[in-house]
Amino acid sequence: MSFWQDNDFRIDPWGEGYGTPVSFENDEEEDLDVEVDISVEGRGWASITPISESRNPDRLVFIDGRRRIDCLLVGRNENDVLYGAFGTIGVGAVEVFPNSTNAANYNAIEIQRVLSFSGDFKGEPSQNALIPCPVGSSSSIEYTLHKSLLKREADPQASKAQIQALMRRSETRLAQSLANELSDIDELIILDGNLFSRLEKVLGYVKTLRKQYLTGEKSSLLWNLKPGERTPIFTIGKEDRDLLWSWYIRSGTNDINYQRLGFHGLHGIIRLEMNVSGTPLEEAKRIADISTTLIPRFASHPARDPRAPQNLIPVGALEKELGRRMGDSKLIQRYINNFLQSG
Repeated sequence: MSFWQDNDFRIDPWGEGYGTPVSFENDEEEDLDVEVDISVEGRGWASITPISESRNPDRLVFIDGRRRIDCLLVGRNENDVLYGAFGTIGVGAVEVFPNSTNAANYNAIEIQRVLSFSGDFKGEPSQNALIPCPVGSSSSIEYTLHKSLLKREADPQASKAQIQALMRRSETRLAQSLANELSDIDELIILDGNLFSRLEKVLGYVKTLRKQYLTGEKSSLLWNLKPGERTPIFTIGKEDRDLLWSWYIRSGTNDINYQRLGFHGLHGIIRLEMNVSGTPLEEAKRIADISTTLIPRFASHPARDPRAPQNLIPVGALEKELGRRMGDSKLIQRYINNFLQSG
């Protein structure tokens, strides 16, 4: 019998958006023990408006990734529950030229289809899955089994989390590869999300505020920031090798009154970060000043993107292109269902 029949894997009908009907999981506390130093720029804690606008980089490269769970699986080994997922990962870049009228270009787009499992299986999932499409034809979709996506402890969230982690590693690998090719200071790479490794020459763009690094009176500055202003630079981290420069700006434009639209007072607040390693403070100040005026230029409009102004226009376009190349999710799910039923 096949690995799929041995472990009686079936599609979880609830899908990703509703969790899973069988869930034996433990809550994990988020690590909030991070040291913050707000004195690094050597000035009072007040908003900063760049005095003279720095010259924009000639070339910007935005990097982003999408991950989609095509199917969640639930299996059985005797009385133990197993979990799995078919996932699709899309990672790529789009380059734009702020000082010219050259059109934006997509670059280095990669689509991966992967398998992830957690639990004590019967046998080893040792081969990739070839999903016929349509059934009976010679064409197929291949999902690759990554050993790094196997976990022996049954965890309903592990399959999704491991695919998410693989996407982040793919983004980081692409960002590092493109950063290694940089030869001009008039180029800047912007990674949508946190910097999870010691990437140099890369600006991390964090549009979701998950941690409150500033507290008390220091955090009150965020509520009053205006487009074109930034906070002083501060550092985040415990060890010298892992320190990050960071600062907040407010994205969007003054002609859109987000408060009148009913949005939260911190709506539009973005946190940016760069690794201290390889980036002197004066260079970090230069990039912080550039970001203060440059980022709002690429802010999306609330009439076109519900994540406006945080989700940048080039990133939104890249997300759509990645989604197009990832294929129709309902059609692919139908192919996978046929594959599992056929054994």
